[in-house]
Amino acid sequence: MKNLLDNLKRIWRDKWLFGSVAALLSTVFAALLSLTSPFENFEYKTYDLRFSIRGTQPVEEDKIAIVGIDDQSFLALGLQWPFPRGIYNWAVQNLLEAGARLVVIDIEFAEPSDRYLKQEPAGCCDKKRT
Repeated sequence: MKNLLDNLKRIWRDKWLFGSVAALLSTVFAALLSLTSPFENFEYKTYDLRFSIRGTQPVEEDKIAIVGIDDQSFLALGLQWPFPRGIYNWAVQNLLEAGARLVVIDIEFAEPSDRYLKQEPAGCCDKKRT
């Protein structure tokens, strides 16, 4: 009986070791494969395929507003890039007060700027906050 238990323990230990090694090798193989361009191209193709299978999703266009920063923004505010961070705060607060449920900012804040407005640009903050 003791021999049987010892054999079962050895088999279990060997299977566990085999499974661990197999899992580790699979993970390393998948990681290396993900670094190759053929795998990346395959991912892009399947990504496109998944979206084509899903189909288009209906969007109520009147509920989406895109606020951009362009040359007219610079002229109207009399500022240069980068805008002080206070401008973004002012814009987000106005959007939320106007009823926005979600505000997404897609700007890379790479350059330093004044954190606060030293002086409000003309016409920027017509509505005074309390």
